[in-house]
Amino acid sequence: MRASGASAYLCEEFHKPVPHLKRVPDSTVRRLSLYLGFLEELEESGEATVSSDVLARLGGTTSAQVRKDLSIFGS
Repeated sequence: MRASGASAYLCEEFHKPVPHLKRVPDSTVRRLSLYLGFLEELEESGEATVSSDVLARLGGTTSAQVRKDLSIFGS
């Protein structure tokens, strides 16, 4: 409830879409979650670096897809 005399605000006034942000597809989010798990396991085993080829093999995808997925974070 709002106090008497207070202006009524709609949720849409506070939560407007941000034009420069694009929606990340659900499939990309799922793969990113997998990559994180793989990276954590590799780190625990002492790996300091990993290639997109390795992540692709572990995730059952291509290295190009891995790079595309990770590109949402920028360069």
